Parts: sequence; structure tokens; C-alpha cells
Amino acid sequence: MIFPKIVGQEHAKKILSILFERKHFPPLLFTGPKGVGKRTTAITFAQIINCNTPSDLEVNQCPRCQQIGSLIHPDIKIIFPITAGLYNEADFSDALEAIGDKTHLFAINQIRPNLSAKGIIPIKVIRWIKQEMAYKPMVGQYKIIIILNADKMNQEAANAFLKTLEEPQEQTLFILTTERMSNILPTIRSRCQAIRFSALSKQAIADYLRHQRNFPEPDVKIAMEIAEGSIRKALDYLINQDEFLPSSELFNLFDRQNISDIDSLNKIINFNFDEMPTESVISGLLFIYRKALQIKLNTVSYYQSDLITRLASVLTTDQIIKRISILLNALRNAELYLNKKLNLFSIFSAVRF
Repeated sequence: MIFPKIVGQEHAKKILSILFERKHFPPLLFTGPKGVGKRTTAITFAQIINCNTPSDLEVNQCPRCQQIGSLIHPDIKIIFPITAGLYNEADFSDALEAIGDKTHLFAINQIRPNLSAKGIIPIKVIRWIKQEMAYKPMVGQYKIIIILNADKMNQEAANAFLKTLEEPQEQTLFILTTERMSNILPTIRSRCQAIRFSALSKQAIADYLRHQRNFPEPDVKIAMEIAEGSIRKALDYLINQDEFLPSSELFNLFDRQNISDIDSLNKIINFNFDEMPTESVISGLLFIYRKALQIKLNTVSYYQSDLITRLASVLTTDQIIKRISILLNALRNAELYLNKKLNLFSIFSAVRF
């Protein structure tokens, strides 16, 4: 197996192994939930197909593989959405500089940072990619361009990228990742080989945290519950335990026993959400309700709190399930709302108890 460090994803690893054996590298589209290994697999695949030391394929520790893993190899480029405030639309180099300044954060041994919901991949970056394709690889056998959150190309950029795909270069491989397959231009999807990544099992996440990260057992048990199929979410909790879940002050906003609807609205209006993405707030609420559901169903939960216990005592199982459904839908559509505070108030109003 040439992907020993990739957790789970047997289906994806099997397809990629076949492509490697056949030396057949069409444009690839990795699709699946956040934090399940799409970026890590893309960088690992770049290491594998560019490694010139066959005995190193399973450990990726030769100098070339280390350069690729650190994203400092000249033939490996990684692209991701950036917010308009970080670059000048009129200046071609500004967009590239904005990406270059943050590239190290996406290296294979890093927890990938959350990207702004307002970020885009501008056409200037796509034009730069087209220029890059004109040159042969400098060191490796293949030039590999990884585009994270490829669904963030605006219409102009997506159309330009489609033309780039229609002019393939023999020694260039594109790997796109997305959590929202339906947001990728259909004509781009049709030119890529889609590979599905799935949410990971609790056991797979726990084994990874124990054996590859050496976290203590009590932390592992809680993290595998919180993870909800995502290694990134598990690591987020373990590394930033004090910041992972929204504060008790925020949770109190959806407890009718503690605060009225009007006071809740006023507090949301005045609450500082600058450091707390909408997705994080919704995920925190989802976690609380899911733990309450575990109590109702008498299943084991390693995470306990007075709020969860009281919530489980106040609501019926059906009421909890209904709120979980509301929150899941809100999480899927979090990026669609421009007014974050109004969106959060409508969510809190729907799930208050």
C-alpha cells in the first residue's frame, strides 16, 4: 500500500493506486466532507508520482518528498480561495502574493486553516496557472497543481479554467478538491475523474489519534465523538480545547429559561462574532444536541455538561431530532447568508428550548 499515512478512504486509495500503476493521470476531482483527508491525499499523491526513490514510496521521506510535503518544491503549486481585501483586482501579482504568503499553512503536516466563506479563486490566478502549464517540470517528472475548494472559482475563473483543461499538457496534473460537488461547473466535472472521500469512522479517527499523534486516551475518547467523521475537527478540539466549542455565554442565548427572545436578539446584535465563523457556532450547537440525543437513547457519551443534561430533560427525542435537522440544513447553507447575525438569530430562534 502506497498510502500508509492516509486514514481510511480505501476506495480513493485503490483508484489512485491503479492510476499510479498505469501512469495514467487525468485531472482529478476529490469530493467529500471537510477534514477527511482530501488535501493530505492530494499532496501525498504528488509525492508518490514525483518520487525518484522507489524504496521511499511508503514513507515519503526522501528530500524531494519532504520538499513536496512542505509545499516548497518548484513543480508543486497549491491554490486556495482568498478574500478580496487581500489582493488588488487590478494587480496580477497581488493575488499570487496573497496565496504565497499563506501556502505554508497548507503543508502536509499542518491542520488546514478554515478559509473565509467570502473567499474566491480569481481569474488572475487561473491565468497564472495557464502560464505555468507552458513550462516543463523543473525537477520532478510532473508539474502538479492542487486547487483547494475549487467550487470557489467565480464564473469568469471557472470558464477560464475549463479552457485550460481543454488544452492538457502531458506533464501537468490537476487535482481539485471540493466539499460541494454540485457547485463545480458541469463541464469541468465532466473532464475530471471524480474520487469520493467519505466521513471517517470513530474507530479510524481514534486509532489515528492514539498511534500517529500519541494523544492520551481520555482526550481521544472525547475527540472521536466531537469529530463527526473529520480528523481536522478532532485535532481542532485537542489542540484548542478552550476555544473549540462556543462559550457558555453564547449557548445561553438559546435557553429560554435564561433569556427572552428580545434579549437574545439584542445580545446577538452586540455579540462579537469576528473570531467565530458561523459554521463553528452551528457545529457547536449540533454537538450539544447530538450529545443530548445520546442521553435520550441511553448510549455512551464521554462528554458531559449540565447544559446537555438539562436540554435532554426538557425536550423529547423527536424535538431534539427536529432541531438537529434544522442545524444540519443551516450548516449546509451557512455560506449563502450575507447577514451573519440575522442568520444566527433565525437559527437560534428555531432551536431554542
